Amino acid sequence: MTLADIEKVTGAYAEQRARLAELVAELEGEIAALKRRRMPAIRAAAEEAARRREAVEEAVAAAPDLFVRPRSLIIRGIRVGFEKGRGRIEVPDPEATIKRIKQRYPDEWVLYVHVRETPNKDALRSLPADELRRLGVHIEDAADRIVVRATDSE
Repeated sequence: MTLADIEKVTGAYAEQRARLAELVAELEGEIAALKRRRMPAIRAAAEEAARRREAVEEAVAAAPDLFVRPRSLIIRGIRVGFEKGRGRIEVPDPEATIKRIKQRYPDEWVLYVHVRETPNKDALRSLPADELRRLGVHIEDAADRIVVRATDSE
């Protein structure tokens, strides 16, 4: 294999990438045109669906006695009625809460507290290789590898 041979196959690759870029640009243009054509109707339909949902909510709110047992019904594929809200957990003082969790659940506290300590790989990258070895860190895939990368993407 000579440099001229590599130039030839690289040129063919570059030409195909250009053709691919043309096709993608053409597709994106068609998609944009289709969106411009269809979005007004989609927006109008979404607004109408929101209005009709509000009408259903108002109807359910006006007749809570219809939803005692069962508390909800499925009508034409739509569940209507009432359900218990999930609520939102707020932890105003995380440190105090974690301390109480550890006191009340000494064997299970890790189930209720996020604990995460991981090596900072970006920071470790700045250390010399011999120091990384002392820390037990391995550098993988550091050997020379073939590179074929379009310069317009660098």
